[in-house]
Amino acid sequence: ISTFFVFGWSIFFIANMTYQFNRVYLMSFITLSGLFLVAASWQILPTGIKDKVIEIGVIFRGLSRKQLSSFLTANLLVSILRFIKFYFLAHLIGIDLSIIQSAFLIVAVHLSSILPLSMGGYGLLEGAIVIVIVNFGYSVDSGVMLAVLNRVGVWGCSIIGGLDWIHAVLRRNVFDTGEE
Repeated sequence: ISTFFVFGWSIFFIANMTYQFNRVYLMSFITLSGLFLVAASWQILPTGIKDKVIEIGVIFRGLSRKQLSSFLTANLLVSILRFIKFYFLAHLIGIDLSIIQSAFLIVAVHLSSILPLSMGGYGLLEGAIVIVIVNFGYSVDSGVMLAVLNRVGVWGCSIIGGLDWIHAVLRRNVFDTGEE
């Protein structure tokens, strides 16, 4: 819900509306109205979607307050780190994004990554980055450069995590065979 709220709110910035504070009320009202309409249309949703939403709700109800707060804290931390990553990568290559533009970039990338159109979001994430950067008035080359830097960073983190996992498996196997 929060992703769609931020996305709906960000649509107004794409439409070149001003960042005046009084517009925030209008944007929030329209976005919340849209969420209300989605909630009101619950009855016409396909059964598969409703079952999945109910399943997620059951999982969250089974969590303790500590587990839920840890989950929410971890999600907030990941969002903040993603924001910092895009903000600094963009400035590193000469794209002077504002904080609001960086936030919109994150929302666009996040929404493109949840589309079930490719394995691991390959191409979708990069396309979203390029489209947003070009809409902010920068060249396609700048957008592609930011997209490539982002993907290389993801691969780097994945390689480090994979090596750590392999190391843990090898250590477990060595200790398991040594004790038998």
